[in-house]
Amino acid sequence: MIVKDIKLFPIAYYGFSFIVIDRVYFTKNICASLRGIIFSNLKGLFCEKKGKDCGECDYSSKCPVSGFFEITRDTKRYRDYPRPVVLRVDEPLNVYEASSDFEFSLGLLSKKSIDDFPYIFSAIKHIENTGIGSEEEKKRGKVKLISAYFLNPLNNEKKILYFYKENIFNERKLYIKKKEIIERAKEISKGKRIKIEFLTPLAITYEKKIMKDFSFPLFIERLYERINKISELSLKKPLDINVPPLDSIKILYKNFTYYNSFRYSTRKGSYIPLNGIIGEAVISGRIDKIAVPLVIGELIHVGKHTTSGFGRYKLSVL
Repeated sequence: MIVKDIKLFPIAYYGFSFIVIDRVYFTKNICASLRGIIFSNLKGLFCEKKGKDCGECDYSSKCPVSGFFEITRDTKRYRDYPRPVVLRVDEPLNVYEASSDFEFSLGLLSKKSIDDFPYIFSAIKHIENTGIGSEEEKKRGKVKLISAYFLNPLNNEKKILYFYKENIFNERKLYIKKKEIIERAKEISKGKRIKIEFLTPLAITYEKKIMKDFSFPLFIERLYERINKISELSLKKPLDINVPPLDSIKILYKNFTYYNSFRYSTRKGSYIPLNGIIGEAVISGRIDKIAVPLVIGELIHVGKHTTSGFGRYKLSVL
């Protein structure tokens, strides 16, 4: 368990609420579509070397574009390290009709990405101009940004940062506090049985292949690895937390199915597979040993394709 004196990397979540003006259509993975349009808008608005790959650009270390979704020159040695951003859509639909609401949230997992949030906000507001979703009749759906707000997924607290009638963006920095994570972990530790429900597919590789059945030890190993790697990218050093013995933790139940999808990469000019497993597991035992990392995982997701929304789970006490 992570103790109180360990410095945790910053975590902040932001929500965005739109009203749909013209019908919006999404393919199977809505977060992958959002990832694409946000990055495209970031690059279109702020890239100083358009047409150049981020990994080859001299400005990449300071650029507000490259750090979110692309490998930069400074981080090539971290090629397998996670990007400091996750995307979420609650109860996604394939079609959003005119006059309906559309919302998504975005988690930023480093000080630099949080400092650069005004750029991301501008890119997301620019969706009003570029449209969103897959093209139907050779055009994307049109939407209007109504509000943007700081969001705490641990307690559903919201603080408005932008409202369209005022057209003023509040740049204040708000973080999810470590004490809130610890309190959530204490709550989880009280349960004799804990359900881990994956709200989006879990993509974990083992021997270069996506895991097709849920392995709790492998899930925990990848979670700890992700926490350490994000810390190293954000704070320039890992937290150095190690997986404790898991002998006392038992899987009482699990039910998973295989998920198969894809996203289109403009940079590569090809489709990238988005495969994983989705379902739930129930565990029991010394949950307190891993409660804090499990709660951090609720916020940062786990596995591959987290910038496309993968690896999101919810903990429940049974």
